[in-house]
Amino acid sequence: MRRGWRIPVAMIWRRGLRPQHLVAVTGSGGKSTTVALLGNILSAVGPTRIGIGFNTRYGVARSIVRARRSDRYWVQEVSGHEVGAVTLTARLLRHTVAVVTTIGTDHYKEFRSQEAIADEKSALVAMLPPGGTAVLNADDPLVLGMAQKTSERVVTFGKSAAADIRAVDHCSRFPERLHLTVTDGSQTLPVRTRLVGERWITSVLAAIACGQALGIDLQTCIQAVEAQEPSHGKDSVHEIEDGPTIILDTVKAPLWTMQSSIDIVCDSTSLRRTMVFGTISDYAGSSSQKYRRVAQAALGVCDRVFFVGQNSERVARMLPDNKDRLFVFASTKEASDFLMATALAGELIYIKSSGIDHLERILYQWRAPIRCWAESCRKSFACDHCKQLYEHGRTRRTGFNPEAPPASIGSGVSAA
Repeated sequence: MRRGWRIPVAMIWRRGLRPQHLVAVTGSGGKSTTVALLGNILSAVGPTRIGIGFNTRYGVARSIVRARRSDRYWVQEVSGHEVGAVTLTARLLRHTVAVVTTIGTDHYKEFRSQEAIADEKSALVAMLPPGGTAVLNADDPLVLGMAQKTSERVVTFGKSAAADIRAVDHCSRFPERLHLTVTDGSQTLPVRTRLVGERWITSVLAAIACGQALGIDLQTCIQAVEAQEPSHGKDSVHEIEDGPTIILDTVKAPLWTMQSSIDIVCDSTSLRRTMVFGTISDYAGSSSQKYRRVAQAALGVCDRVFFVGQNSERVARMLPDNKDRLFVFASTKEASDFLMATALAGELIYIKSSGIDHLERILYQWRAPIRCWAESCRKSFACDHCKQLYEHGRTRRTGFNPEAPPASIGSGVSAA
């Protein structure tokens, strides 16, 4: 009952809200970044409500009861973490535009196949009202196939020559950020984003495609995209004075995203390249085999590879053949101490983990000594919102935005 009251109250309050456009964004990856980029685009032309993080039915209800009637636009992230979740949320949200980014294997144990995941997320398209718009990824067959779920307008984006909004070329070699050239068929313009890695092309194109579908010119869309920093913990970049540069990808770590993370490090021009892995999620089959494959792929491009936490022993058999390159640590504190003692100025340290690992503490320790090194934490929100992180209950530290919504897998929030 603590949270159940929000649903009926949100349903009543939603009836009184009259946004010109309400955009719902779903997909296995890139939802939050797409929402952030699109929110920046729409904010350039009118008051906009941006719903990031709280993406389940209860989270969306929470967002609705806090909404203002003055909001002209609304962009809301929607989770498909369990069967029926998208339908229930969409009924509450009553969106006019549906954006679908990509289909991966998040929540594999719930759905058991990508086709089932796609079917769940396609409900957002199927429930569009008359006059609605679907914005779909032309590079993902499972997403593009959702066009058959609606008779309303469909706008596509991607690298495909058939896409309405298309990336003509692209490049990202860290520390250089992602830049690409985008065309809408009538104009072709460069986009210099602040994002890291080519995997964010999908989010950039989705936001621009949606902005154009809502009548915003390409130049305005691009200017807004270029001003947006990475969301904290989603390939966010943190430079340590006279030390390494740390990239955090610590919100979620499904197996299907491992290669794109490794590619970011592979393409970098850093003096030394190090990857740190925590818990890997959402896969079928042998856990040890999956961890060793990830380790082998990372060792192919990195100078050093670390595995941290209770699953780190899954790669222990590889240690003799990778002396001084592969490291295993049972605790985050041990890994942090070793990294701080051995890191080089100009080194790139890329941290990839599930939110439950709280490996972002490696960065925070570099900023100022922290007090919490718990290996098993019941808190579902990120450490930058936890009063136990520092002495005297301090949470605000340099290197992250304390006003940003917490990355969480708790009530009202799902990682996918």
